[in-house]
Amino acid sequence: MKVIRCRDKAEVGKAACAYTLQAMMQPDAHIAITGGSTPKEMYEYLVPLVCDNPAFSHVQYYNFDEIPQVGEHEGLTMQALRSLFFTPANIDEKQIHILNEKNYMECEAALAAVGYLDYVVLGLGKDGHFCGNLPHTCTFDDDTHAVACDLNPTLYNRIKFLSGSDENKMPDAYVTMGPRTIMRSKQIVMIVNGKAKAEIVKRALWGEITAECPSSIFQLHPNFILILDAEAASELTL
Repeated sequence: MKVIRCRDKAEVGKAACAYTLQAMMQPDAHIAITGGSTPKEMYEYLVPLVCDNPAFSHVQYYNFDEIPQVGEHEGLTMQALRSLFFTPANIDEKQIHILNEKNYMECEAALAAVGYLDYVVLGLGKDGHFCGNLPHTCTFDDDTHAVACDLNPTLYNRIKFLSGSDENKMPDAYVTMGPRTIMRSKQIVMIVNGKAKAEIVKRALWGEITAECPSSIFQLHPNFILILDAEAASELTL
């Protein structure tokens, strides 16, 4: 594991942008990117460099999870990725490979056909989750799969919150690339910001490797890079 400590989230974003650009410059680039608030600064640096740039017209993009919304054309993850990156960077639809509840069972075969992902950039949840792999919802042997939203009360409430507290929009299940799928990636970059993540950073990446803390599996990846700000690194003694 390589650890890159930054002063603040702007510096984290710049470092994550550099790694993402490096991956995109490879001649056969298949990358999965993340939504949410953590990568906001990364995309602010990335968009001006990528927008309408023919040097990146070969890059193939993937979402690694999706929470469908009843009555909506696309789920929450794809909506976020379009807002943060695909639309402002003017990415061609032919470069976007959408994972959703209709095609998730075909995902592993599609990834196998291209040698799996070259690069993944993702965040870390306060409970140690990554992608849609939450504690008590997955095993380390899981490939891309669906997770019932009513599997447990904690999960139900989380999906309800993400759905704007509107139960009418809540899906029966969401889909995610599993731990085994993500671990097949050639390079994984995790970005983490803020004091609230300090404890889980230490537990996930220096504690016991267990499905109770899904991100702990990254301790076993040969090319895993952790980029975090000073607050997120405050519990570390390295």
